[in-house]
Amino acid sequence: MKPEDRPRRACDVERFLAANGCRGVYVESDRGWIRFGGEPTADWRNHVVEVCFFNQLTCEQWLKAFRAMNDNPSNRRSVIHRPSILDLPVLG
Repeated sequence: MKPEDRPRRACDVERFLAANGCRGVYVESDRGWIRFGGEPTADWRNHVVEVCFFNQLTCEQWLKAFRAMNDNPSNRRSVIHRPSILDLPVLG
């Protein structure tokens, strides 16, 4: 599939991800959401892409969604959030 193509099934998304270096990833759907799974996502907090159908995103958008979730340190269970001064509310 090309980046601008819209996948129809989970296997279309999985093949495109694998062809672009995201091996061992699967996608599954259930009642109004689609989620990533597999070994690369084992320590993710959030696996869900809020779309109902695979063809709502292009293959490139699926790849970007996976990479954004994978590259986000706050989406990792292994990362401990340590509060900083920037987390405090600003008082007027």
